[in-house]
Amino acid sequence: MTSQGTALDEGLIRLPSALLFTIKRLLITATKNDLIFSYGGPICGAIAHSIMYFRDHTRMVSATLNLFYDVWLTLTKLQQKHKRNISCGVIAFWISETYLDYSHDQGAATWWALHSWADDCRFEYDQGSAPHLLKYYLGVPQAILTRVRLIAVQCNLESHAKQFPFVFVEEIIYRLAIDYSEASSVFERPTNVTEHLLNRIYYSSLLDEAQIEAEKQAEIEENREVQSKNQKGKALEKLAAYLFLLIPGFVPRLRVKPEDTIFEIDAVVSNHYPVNTILSDNFGRYILIECKNRADKIGTSDIGYFLHRIQLLHATFGVLFARMGITDRSKQKGSDMAGHSVQANYVIPHDGQALLIHTYHENNITCIVITADD
Repeated sequence: MTSQGTALDEGLIRLPSALLFTIKRLLITATKNDLIFSYGGPICGAIAHSIMYFRDHTRMVSATLNLFYDVWLTLTKLQQKHKRNISCGVIAFWISETYLDYSHDQGAATWWALHSWADDCRFEYDQGSAPHLLKYYLGVPQAILTRVRLIAVQCNLESHAKQFPFVFVEEIIYRLAIDYSEASSVFERPTNVTEHLLNRIYYSSLLDEAQIEAEKQAEIEENREVQSKNQKGKALEKLAAYLFLLIPGFVPRLRVKPEDTIFEIDAVVSNHYPVNTILSDNFGRYILIECKNRADKIGTSDIGYFLHRIQLLHATFGVLFARMGITDRSKQKGSDMAGHSVQANYVIPHDGQALLIHTYHENNITCIVITADD
């Protein structure tokens, strides 16, 4: 074993916090000495060995997984800071192995083994253990492994073209789920995990893209320029799809045009989880997504059109991503009927919040709103 691994093992198997502190210190030193940017370097291997040593001697599986997660996020943060790919596939591989060995959780194991293979593909390396684990133990078709490699090649080409030579592993997995419908089977496997790890660094980059897009759209609207339909809301749609992809069994599809309709849905999330849950029992197997990346609040016309489409498709649950939120006059007026008017014995909502409440009671359609502050 390497000297780094030996140093990590000694005296650190009892306190996960102490081990994590030492690992992070080692990573920072390795980064400064340029020892971490080559594929298959000794640093990540030594770290993974030390965490596994901790796991095998303490049997603290949850603490082991949290250690791996923290290292994964730390490596992603260092990668973004230095604008260079850092090999982290060995971390994902041992997360997958831990799920298999200690809980026989094939769903979570498949998720992380895919991340390990995606990392291999970033470095054009195909001799690692991840593809064998995926193909022979987890039953993932070769076509999906090949697709991951092709996506990684495309991502690398795009990053070099932008003079931004690093790729998030999460970006490869995201594109696999969104662009390759045949891969949906690997995302719907049963798991004890309620949600997969949110990579805060990747998520922040998506937020930044959405912010830039909103500023560009505001400038276009201010100058009264014509913007094509395909240019609107793409960044926010991507952010929304990534968040739903983290829920096991949820597979998003972007810009869906249902049959026999003239309208398009920003995203439709299909719940393929094989076991019924509270969510599927109460809200069905399909969630409709609408994204409004605007600099002002969304009013009743846009909200009403979205709710109407939910009803036309016989769905009961929708999520509206609105960067600045929706109109809500009740907070300003302080009245039970604020935001409504009464005409011919019908209550007519005049603001977004009132319309959502009215539709829930009258049509049994639930729509939640997610804003930038959330």
